[in-house]
Amino acid sequence: MEKPEYLKKVFDEALTRYGRAKTYCLLALTVLFNFNQPIAQLIETTWEGVPLPWSLLSTSLIFGYFFFQVSFDLAKNHLTSQFEIISGAIDPFVHNFDGHPIVVNLGSNRPSWPMRLFRVRLKNLSGQTIRDAQLKLKSIDPKPSSLHVPLNLKKMHDNPSDRKSYQSFFTLPPGGKEYFDVMQLEVGKSNPSSQIEVTHIVQGVYSHIPKQEYEVTLEATGDNTPPVERTFRLTLDDPNEPIFE
Repeated sequence: MEKPEYLKKVFDEALTRYGRAKTYCLLALTVLFNFNQPIAQLIETTWEGVPLPWSLLSTSLIFGYFFFQVSFDLAKNHLTSQFEIISGAIDPFVHNFDGHPIVVNLGSNRPSWPMRLFRVRLKNLSGQTIRDAQLKLKSIDPKPSSLHVPLNLKKMHDNPSDRKSYQSFFTLPPGGKEYFDVMQLEVGKSNPSSQIEVTHIVQGVYSHIPKQEYEVTLEATGDNTPPVERTFRLTLDDPNEPIFE
């Protein structure tokens, strides 16, 4: 996770915990007011009488406590993480091929077009076998209205003949790894397509989204294993050389 993204995640979570604590305090004060109004009024009056600098200092200290608490929790989860989710710049992470066009209008009859498929690798870092493992697209930003998350992603080369019997769960032995297709799009100077295909395996969910830059968060889960998230970014600085990292 990049440093600005990490700090934003810590700040947002700390702000959430601070807001939750503030809500609980107000709720406790309301309950106390119903049972013992003089004491509740004394607490309220005392707090209102605190000078502004001291009020700001106490607020900062409380928020700082939650900030470091979140940082510690994230660090602990990272150290105990049993999954690793990574991308790469070469095959099999980036697979270029001539494939069928992404057809939005059924009447389209364009020939096969150069396409680029992006994959990630999921690895078991622990010394124990992880059962019922799966990798999902947890969120995507900006969120296309046609895409409903979370969505199980397709394992590399998992292509059942009936297009329905995809493998949703799998077992990862110690050090075991699996590759997953994430999304594919057409490339080429005269590329007419404005769509990206998300390679999920959930039946009845539309897979095409507008062709633009996205932040994609993936989540790995397994039996008796803490979930692990990793956020990637699809960049289109050069439409003919999209990057997923």
